[in-house]
Amino acid sequence: MAITTFNYDTQLAPAVVFGIGPLLRKIYKDDDEYVEALNNHYKYFNTMPWLANIVLGATLALEDKEGITSLDAVQNIKVSLMGPLAGIGDTLFWTLLPYYHGLHRRIYGFGRQPHRCYPVAHRKPYLHLHPYPVNVDRIP
Repeated sequence: MAITTFNYDTQLAPAVVFGIGPLLRKIYKDDDEYVEALNNHYKYFNTMPWLANIVLGATLALEDKEGITSLDAVQNIKVSLMGPLAGIGDTLFWTLLPYYHGLHRRIYGFGRQPHRCYPVAHRKPYLHLHPYPVNVDRIP
């Protein structure tokens, strides 16, 4: 989802319309219905961008099944799901991100050579774990 189209009135709605516009065109062949569906999706939308696909998939499935008569139901689904998914996504992202950064620092060390932190068999590191070639002769 493109964040560059963010504004304070509609939040991520322009990115939603940009992303699902071609799919709405396949659902609505009539231009008037297509414009009405686009305007419905231009309303306020804000959630965790990584989890927005769940909301958009549900709304597109509903529009594909029921057509233009489902615009109120589509908006209700978007409004009811975007808050809980934002809470779940933000919690997972902002709590797991520091954990993974700490894990990465623990594995690779604090500025040390990465091969000093890997498990060693017969005093030689597992070479397939290295992101770059290591001169094994220099390792004691």
